[in-house]
Amino acid sequence: MQASPNQPKWLLLLLLMLFAYHVVDVIRTVQLPPEIAAATTLPIPLRLMTGVTWAGLSGWSMLRVVRGHSNANQHARYLLVGFVLYTIARLIVFTQAEYDRQRLPFVLVSLAFLMVLFVVVRLLRNKLRGQHEKDGEDFL
Repeated sequence: MQASPNQPKWLLLLLLMLFAYHVVDVIRTVQLPPEIAAATTLPIPLRLMTGVTWAGLSGWSMLRVVRGHSNANQHARYLLVGFVLYTIARLIVFTQAEYDRQRLPFVLVSLAFLMVLFVVVRLLRNKLRGQHEKDGEDFL
């Protein structure tokens, strides 16, 4: 996987980790013994469907970034934000264990902090880019 010099490597790494996580999760889900599969809170067909979907989307996005498609970085970032929102929704809907319920507020606050950080960095970067473009300079 070779990204062009202006492609952020951290984005490719995150997409690769997301892809690998979902491929492994789908394989593990298919191999679950029936008694464990019956006890899971997230229905197995839904888990398989979402795992395949997220693996496909992250793999597709990774290929777009590597090939240097226009707006590929922006789409990949939106995909990552979408995955975080999906994870939050899944936690809220399917968390049943008392231990998980007790740590849910911490997880939600942590994810909200990361989302705010993402937005602040994005806004600051756009502001700096606008200032440099106004001065006729190149920006990153």
